Amino acid sequence: MCAPPRAARNIAKAIMEVARMSNRRYDFTSRVRVQSPISLLYVTRSRYGGDWHSLPHTHHCAELFYVLRSKILAILMCGIIFGGLAFGYAKYLVTPQYTSSSMMLVLTKETTLSSLADLQIGSQLTKDYSLLITSRPVLTEVVDNLDLDMDYKQLKDMITVANQDDTRILQLSVEYSDAKKAKEIVDKLSEVASEYIGDKMEVTPPKIIEKGEVPTSRSNTGVAKMAVMGVLAGMILCAGVIVVRTIMDDTIKSEEDIEKYLGLSTLSVIPDRKDYINGSGKKKSKRNDAGKRKAS
Repeated sequence: MCAPPRAARNIAKAIMEVARMSNRRYDFTSRVRVQSPISLLYVTRSRYGGDWHSLPHTHHCAELFYVLRSKILAILMCGIIFGGLAFGYAKYLVTPQYTSSSMMLVLTKETTLSSLADLQIGSQLTKDYSLLITSRPVLTEVVDNLDLDMDYKQLKDMITVANQDDTRILQLSVEYSDAKKAKEIVDKLSEVASEYIGDKMEVTPPKIIEKGEVPTSRSNTGVAKMAVMGVLAGMILCAGVIVVRTIMDDTIKSEEDIEKYLGLSTLSVIPDRKDYINGSGKKKSKRNDAGKRKAS
């Protein structure tokens, strides 16, 4: 095929426009000298039902899989970056929290534990005791006895009272930034609450059956766990962006896409020579020829 540079550039630009698809037509006034009875008159492009029959651009799961596999390095890199950010956040910005717990047994009498009525009454009293443990007088006394730098409202937010179904056992938990201080607070809270309940309700005080212990591990999300979550979040986010971009991309990329979406048969393929389209191909060829002449 022998064609003037200007005509060849026009043909290549038109073919590139076809890959972008919008309703346009490109006519060619200059003739291309080829050794074939076929002559190129015009090129058109269309978007979904314009100039010719076309189908919506879709992507199969297998195609998305191969796209993700080709971008695996970018996905891993994004996961590593997010993991590092999550590690730094958990390590230097998040204050570690520690939880210490104690247990109390609710009794209706000092001597009986087998009476069915006592068991039923004791189960009902646990609901009342749960409210009294976090009452203002109890928490205020705990703050004063331990000389805590907080008010009773702040202390209340750190306390959790739990009661298992069909039991008379209350579990008191205190979450604090200092492990030893958390144990001191939960122990003092159990003592003050037991005395306060026995005095105000005129019943047998709840018995402390288990005191708190100094926690050795933080109760909030650990650094390693946060880093792993960051890696997974980064990889999922990157993969999601790649999938969305692939689905939204409706450009023609191969001969199979032309037959699939446009219902047309491909007669020939023109290589995408951008250097030749921009006019640099001819200059490069001249420079190469000049270099060969000098070498000879």
